[in-house]
This record gives sequence, C-alpha cells and structure tokens, in this order.
Amino acid sequence: MYPRHNGGMRLAAVRIFVDDLPLAVAHYRRLFGDPTEIDDIAGFAVFGADRAFGTNRAGDGDEARVVIEAVAGDAPSEQRRLVGRLTGISFAVDDIADTSARLQARGVAFSSPPVRDARGGTSATVVDPAGNEVQLVEYPVEPWRNTKVLVDHDPPHAVEQLVFEVRPEAFERWRQADFELWTLAEADQFPDFLSKEVWVQPGEMYTVVVVIHWTTLASWKSVDMGWVAAQEARFSALIGADNYRLIDAPHERGEQFYKVSDYR
Repeated sequence: MYPRHNGGMRLAAVRIFVDDLPLAVAHYRRLFGDPTEIDDIAGFAVFGADRAFGTNRAGDGDEARVVIEAVAGDAPSEQRRLVGRLTGISFAVDDIADTSARLQARGVAFSSPPVRDARGGTSATVVDPAGNEVQLVEYPVEPWRNTKVLVDHDPPHAVEQLVFEVRPEAFERWRQADFELWTLAEADQFPDFLSKEVWVQPGEMYTVVVVIHWTTLASWKSVDMGWVAAQEARFSALIGADNYRLIDAPHERGEQFYKVSDYR
C-alpha cells in the first residue's frame, strides 16, 4: 500500500535494514504500534511514523513510513553493511523523559539515555536487536519574546467615553443588552465604529466605563441622533430605567480625547 502524493516534495519513507525480520517487527511494534503492512516473503514490514509513541497524529494518508527490510545472511557484503548502524533518523517527542520511561517499560533497549545538548534540546538513542540506532529528540521550547509593535493612527481616532452606574443585580443583563443593542448595532451600521471596551469597578453600585473608538470625530458626530434615541428607549425598556444611569460623558463638557497610537 503506497501513501498518497499531493504534489511537491516531502519525506515519504525511511528504510532500516535488519537481519531478523520477526525480531525487528516485535521491537518496532513497541515504538510505532502495529505495522500497516507485513510481507514475510518479500522480507519487509511497514510502520506509520506519525503514529509513533502513541501520538496518533496521522490519519490523512500522507504520513511518512518506516520500512523495515530484511537482509539475508548470504547477501553481498555491501548490503550486509547496512545492518546494525546509526541510522541518522530522529523522532520528535514532547516529553523525552516520559517517553523513554514508557518505552523502557515495554522492553525497548536504549544505547544512550536522555542527554541535553548545547542547543538546549535533549536526545536519547534507541537500539534495535540488529544494532540499528534511532534517536528520540525533545526540542527546546522557544523562549518568549516581545512581538508587540507600535501602531500610529493618522488621523488620530476620536474617543467617546461614557460612564454609567449600574445596579449589581442588573449588571449582567445590562452588559448583554449593551452588546446586542449598542455594540453590535453600531458596528453593523457604522463603518467608522472601530472598537469598544467596557471597564467595570464593582461596588455597591457598579461603575462602568465605556470607551469607543471612531475613525474620526466627524464620523462619530454624523451618527443619526434619532437612531440613538430609539436605541436608548429600547435599552431602557429592557433593563429598567432605575437600574442604571449615565453619570459622565466628557465630550458633553467639551473635553475630547483622541487615540494617537497603540502598542500591541
């Protein structure tokens, strides 16, 4: 059975040469699970490499294969030299200490225990009954690095600030209605509505700060106030006028803030 080929170049299979196929199959079954194909007459067995060590990450038919091939004792010397060597094949694992312990418990032999290398990775070497060695490798975790960038806004974004008091028992209803009747409605109707943040300070009355970013002051001020009044009437009827009140809107006092940059 041959794997599918979807174009391009990729690793399809690696070959490991052994002198005793049944013994080798028993060994590699401990590593990879059951073989996908065995042909005793032709002298080979095929294992799915991506299912190694119980990861079961394959399933699309494109996994690489490990082909175990038997070399007869009377084969030419150049073929017999392929048996019992460091293959140069490595398999990545997430936790090499745990994987090594599980494999050893299954009877898998190691010629080298897990050893950390100069680059921060850790490798261990597995040896099969014919003396072939393959390595398990746990690669080092990428260190955290700052990927944030400074984004300037030109022209600056106009900032709308609204400060409410909301009764604690009504806050969750207020928050859901605010999202449905204000946030979604404005985002759907006004292309210059960029984003919105809701901050809350719990207390006997919740203080809720709403911060809205508009592309420009002109685009914000062009919003139909009749539409705003209709939305507010619906919102008040749903939440109850006595459950919240607007206590501050800096722009109504002539204080206008602008967002000139983000660092994110």
